[in-house]
This record gives sequence, structure tokens and C-alpha cells, in this order.
Amino acid sequence: MGNGGKDRPYDEAVIPQVAELLGASVSERPLAVQGGRVFELRLRNRALGLEVLLTLWPSLRRVDARVGDVLAIIKGISRVTLEPGVEVVFWKEPGPGYLLVTITGKVSAVG
Repeated sequence: MGNGGKDRPYDEAVIPQVAELLGASVSERPLAVQGGRVFELRLRNRALGLEVLLTLWPSLRRVDARVGDVLAIIKGISRVTLEPGVEVVFWKEPGPGYLLVTITGKVSAVG
């Protein structure tokens, strides 16, 4: 994939890389969807002091992000861009649309 080798397919193999880049804890949810596993990543939004909960559903091509009482759900995710020291971007394809999470816990969703 493009982007200087920073792009990865959105699959179960990318989950540990995403967690490490964000400094997030990762756990597997006790359910399976379409034969795939579901993961939760937790980190803090440093500006607000709130927990960021990412629920990753690779087999459904879906990412959920909750910060406080705000929830964003993006479907159709097929690739992830890892920007070390900065952010992770989950890309909706066909676009437009993405979910971006910074290492400081800021979340932006479009699409």
C-alpha cells in the first residue's frame, strides 16, 4: 500500500500495532461476529481527562469510538494508516470517510 509503508489492511493482525502506537490497553470482547473477533482499546483523552473507548470489528469493517457520551461509528473500513508518534487513521473505502485517533486521545470522524 502507499504512504511510505504506513498503511495496513484493517484486519486482526493490525490491532496490536494500533494499540501500541496509541499507548492503549487492548482486550478481546467475549463475542465473535461473522467468524471474527472483536477488540476494545482504551486510552485517555488528555485534554478532557475522559476515557476513549475504541471498539474494533475487523470482520464487519467497523470502528466505534466513544469519548464521554459522544459516540461515532464508521463502517466500511478497509485500511489503517499508522503515523508513529502522532495518530492512527481508519479509512472508509470507498470514501469519503475516516476515523482518526491521536496519541493524546483526540478523535475525529468524517463519513
